[in-house]
Amino acid sequence: MWRTCAATHHRDIDWGIPLPLDDPAWAGKRMYVWFEAVMGYLTASIEWASNIGQPDAWQQWWYNPQARIYNFIGKDNILFHTIIWQAELLGASGIYREDEAPINLPYDVPANQYLNLEGKQFSKSRNWYISALKAAGPLRPRRHPLLPDG
Repeated sequence: MWRTCAATHHRDIDWGIPLPLDDPAWAGKRMYVWFEAVMGYLTASIEWASNIGQPDAWQQWWYNPQARIYNFIGKDNILFHTIIWQAELLGASGIYREDEAPINLPYDVPANQYLNLEGKQFSKSRNWYISALKAAGPLRPRRHPLLPDG
């Protein structure tokens, strides 16, 4: 398991959790936020509901059997969104409600290829991307077409 996780979500960084592997090829590699980061989908909706003064509103998506959760991801996130994230959700069932209603698992997790620019993969961390805000210009002219007539 460690080799699978380490092989897909590690970096040569000086912060994070050192990999518990004796292999010199993994020296200096660190695990980082992915185990807890995907839980942000759930916790952000709980915080949103609290912020709007409707603390139970988030449950209409996470416990409603008619709700469908789709996670559109890059292919490098398949492991975490199809195995680890769903295991976390299964473990969270029963924490937020006293009844036995199961928390919704993702209905579909479509994975996409990487986007490239000039032959290199887009990467915000490597500063190789196009900022939508900068490319589109000032916000004020973009808001005008959204105003209602009258």
